[in-house]
Amino acid sequence: MAKKDCVLLEIPLDRLSSNPRNPRKDFGGERFDELVASVKEKGVIEPIIVRPREAGGYEIVAGERRRRAAISCSHATIPAVVRELTDDQAFDFMLIENLQREDLTEFEEAQSFQAYVGRHGEQGVKELAGRTGISPRYIRRRMAVLHLPEYALEGWRKGKLKYGHLEQLLRDSPGLGLAYFPITPEGCETCPKNSMVQRDLFGIDDAGKSRCLDPACFKKKQNDWLLAHWKESPPGKKYGTSGFRFRDKVQYGDHETVRHNFPPDEKCKACPHFLTIIDMTGEVCQGDEQECFNKACLRSRIRRRGERRRRRGRRSGSPASRRSPGTGNISGTLF
Repeated sequence: MAKKDCVLLEIPLDRLSSNPRNPRKDFGGERFDELVASVKEKGVIEPIIVRPREAGGYEIVAGERRRRAAISCSHATIPAVVRELTDDQAFDFMLIENLQREDLTEFEEAQSFQAYVGRHGEQGVKELAGRTGISPRYIRRRMAVLHLPEYALEGWRKGKLKYGHLEQLLRDSPGLGLAYFPITPEGCETCPKNSMVQRDLFGIDDAGKSRCLDPACFKKKQNDWLLAHWKESPPGKKYGTSGFRFRDKVQYGDHETVRHNFPPDEKCKACPHFLTIIDMTGEVCQGDEQECFNKACLRSRIRRRGERRRRRGRRSGSPASRRSPGTGNISGTLF
């Protein structure tokens, strides 16, 4: 074939190969069924775009769905525009073409943004916006949610979660200013999940306001640091407990507040079950400051204290031991 800018050919389907860099992964669904019905009735009206492969045949640049629809209809060939394109040109052409089609999922769209910017660098956001008419802010916000945990992205990919749900997860991300662990240049400072790294997205000009977009990673680092430094941590110093538990790992019946029964003493403070309940940022709710996670021990100590008080009362001849019949303590509900 003479080297030209582009040539229109009818190419056998078995000479075509898919593009491994195509962000579109889901080719089924109602829209694809409609395309198959159209191809069966009218054929492939819009040619696909391909480029020659050095090993022979052609690689699809744009039109994978049309190729699959033609195969479903048992066609032998498909109309194609053959273009001489470099790897970068083919990559850009494929992404732009995909982004201009309505049936791309939100997840695939975000992945397309990320793939383009990953190849072109930060300036790729403005370039992509100029070539597609999509706002830079929209592009950055869609890319930001891709830093959320894998289980959330899998739910988004399968359609169980919407983009709005993921935005809420972003808002729930902890502020890095609340970290007890050190924020280092080789760690969180340069991590792509640090919102400060994406300051254009969040409009942040103060590093103290930056947020971690990976709460699970933040929580693990916070946990590891507190395990090693609890006694000198702010809540450890303030409450004098032996350690901590995260609030989301505690059930209501797991613990009881010590001070509701007696002031925590040295035995409590030396006990590994005398803990403070915190969230991942170290925040403590009222009533969770000094908790006993060995309720059997606590109940036993309460009984022994009660017995000692009664013995002292009997020895001292307290008023309670000299009450006349009919003047005992009143139990029940007061109205």
